[in-house]
Amino acid sequence: VKNMDVDETVRRRGIAKKLLNNLEEWARTSTDAKLLTLEVRADNTAALPLYEQFGFKKDAETKRKTRAG
Repeated sequence: VKNMDVDETVRRRGIAKKLLNNLEEWARTSTDAKLLTLEVRADNTAALPLYEQFGFKKDAETKRKTRAG
């Protein structure tokens, strides 16, 4: 999965939690993955507690520079 985003008009309804549950179940039953990783922006304060609920732990913080165009 490259990106996950829930439209702002339907946030706070458990959709991201359901997506993560389904992804975790798929990874457990359909792959030989031993570890799931993710990247999240530090300013995404709404997502951080959700990922912690799923057992994700902060490993490293990176600073990326991007350029438009």
